[in-house]
Amino acid sequence: MRGQAILITAALTIGSAYAQNAETTSGNFWHSMCNSGEAGYMACVNYVTGVLYGAQVAEQSHKQEEPIFCIPKSVNSNQLTDIFRKYLTDHPEQRHMHSASIVVMSANQQFPCKP
Repeated sequence: MRGQAILITAALTIGSAYAQNAETTSGNFWHSMCNSGEAGYMACVNYVTGVLYGAQVAEQSHKQEEPIFCIPKSVNSNQLTDIFRKYLTDHPEQRHMHSASIVVMSANQQFPCKP
C-alpha cells in the first residue's frame, strides 16, 4: 500500500510538472476542456478523480485529524466532475486559480464533513 502511495505521488508530481509547462493548471483551462466534447469531458473526469484521490492519500499520509471533504461512497466520478464543472461555471472569478485547488474547494462545498 505504501508503495502504491509513493507511485501515485510520483505520478501526480510528474503530471503536475508537465501540466504547469503546458499551462493546464488554471480553472480557465479546465472550464474549456471539461466542456469541449466527449474527449475533453473524459480528460476532466480523469483529472478530477486524480486530484481528489491524491488529496485523500495526502490526508492519510499526513494523518490529518479533520478531512477536507467527506464524499459519500455512492458518489461516482462523473458526479464529482459535474460538481467541479458547475463550480467553475458558478465562480468565474476563481477560474484563474490553480485547478487542483478548485477541485478540492468544489468537493468541500458539496460534501463538507459533518462535526
